[in-house]
Amino acid sequence: MAELQILMPPPQHPVGTAGDWDSVEQKLGTRLPHDYKEFVRVYGAGRIGQMPIHISSPFSKTNNLQQHIDGTNAAYRLMIELGSEVPFPVFPERGGLLAWGNTGNGDYLNWLTKEEPDNWSVVVWDSADVEFLQFRMGMLKFLAEVISLRLDLFPADFLKRPLKYTSSESIDPVV
Repeated sequence: MAELQILMPPPQHPVGTAGDWDSVEQKLGTRLPHDYKEFVRVYGAGRIGQMPIHISSPFSKTNNLQQHIDGTNAAYRLMIELGSEVPFPVFPERGGLLAWGNTGNGDYLNWLTKEEPDNWSVVVWDSADVEFLQFRMGMLKFLAEVISLRLDLFPADFLKRPLKYTSSESIDPVV
């Protein structure tokens, strides 16, 4: 979190930062990673950069985690129905993909829920190359790697400095 805050300062007025995590996790049927909870506490729901990378919060009205999960799951099921290969189960299936964000390029950001939540990998559905990419790291490390440009995954143009995190209340809703 410290590196992320240096690379991208949190917004002055984050939204969707607090609520009843126990209730959220009970509705989802799983615990969520601690690094995600910490990110939500500090940054809330919003977007990174100009691409942008959208990150949902269970406590945001405009960029809600449950709505994001439902929309992404529907997209994965449609892909399967149309004959595309989805190499992972879809949450809530055991070991399924659980969405937490997306990009302006149409990529989906997920956790692979195979292990304990704090050990979940990040899986990106890359819409340009139509492939799933797995990164054996948590969400915070993944974001720090992407934002620092150590992980060359998204176009650097969209992560121009100074990098800004914009709260969801300031932008159009994303589902």
